[in-house]
Amino acid sequence: MQPYMQLAKMVVKQQDPKQALEVISELPLENRYVWRITSALKWAFCDFDDINVEADRATLEESALKKVRELLRLRPVQFCLFLKALLGQEEMERIMLEALAMAKAIEAVLETSKVLHRYADYRAVSLRKAIAKYVGVKPENILVGAGSSETMSFIIRAFSKPGEEVMLPEGHG
Repeated sequence: MQPYMQLAKMVVKQQDPKQALEVISELPLENRYVWRITSALKWAFCDFDDINVEADRATLEESALKKVRELLRLRPVQFCLFLKALLGQEEMERIMLEALAMAKAIEAVLETSKVLHRYADYRAVSLRKAIAKYVGVKPENILVGAGSSETMSFIIRAFSKPGEEVMLPEGHG
């Protein structure tokens, strides 16, 4: 970080920073200030796990949580200023808006994934209640099934006797 310290000294002393900028321009990316900042962000979140954050949030005393909030309060602003200085106002805004949208989308996927492993309610209780309310009948008077074949099967079983032959149109089994 020595070249950047030289630059800061020259700027403070109101000297021409050209020489310091030439030294900086020769630095490889891994020795640049922007690399240090972006690497710090990468490693800061490399093992991010919301379960651990939720555990801390649930178990931290209010005074400790207040310290964490205070520490984080200006970080989004600092990150925006960093992006603006590096990429410009328009790109900073685009990145931040994209990040907000992506965070919302990820949260929606995670929330949905909590119930995706479950089987559907084969009795369709909530669906039958909604249809019944809309139509103005009792939910037990509503028949739903997994498609027309299953629904027809329910009706046939309800009105035919065991062993009785039933004729169906072709394509239904």
